[in-house]
Amino acid sequence: MFAELYGELAASFAEEGDGPFWPAWIVSQGKPKFDDGGSLVPSPVGPWQRDCVVQIDSADTAMRGEKGFAETDRRMIIPTGTLSGPVTTDHQVEVRSGPFAGMWNIESVSSNAAASQWVARGRKA
Repeated sequence: MFAELYGELAASFAEEGDGPFWPAWIVSQGKPKFDDGGSLVPSPVGPWQRDCVVQIDSADTAMRGEKGFAETDRRMIIPTGTLSGPVTTDHQVEVRSGPFAGMWNIESVSSNAAASQWVARGRKA
């Protein structure tokens, strides 16, 4: 319940257009699927998007200690109540407006203790 309420609050900030949350998409490039015999199974394999909102912030201390950290990496907070399904390093985040607009790669991601946020380390693509 908390995740949904938090998601609604974050989405209302995104609708106002002045932050700290911005409208975004979680983008998946999709992967081809094969049956046991190795034949391609018809399925959508192109990019697909899920609506969400995201807050972009400075990388935190834990992120700065991660292997592969770059000074341009940012902390990305994605309320779980604003999208369906998980967020993984196979996805990208496309921020649709605001000062951080553009495509971001997800370098690492975890859920917070209340399962109300995906917290990712993002890098501009």
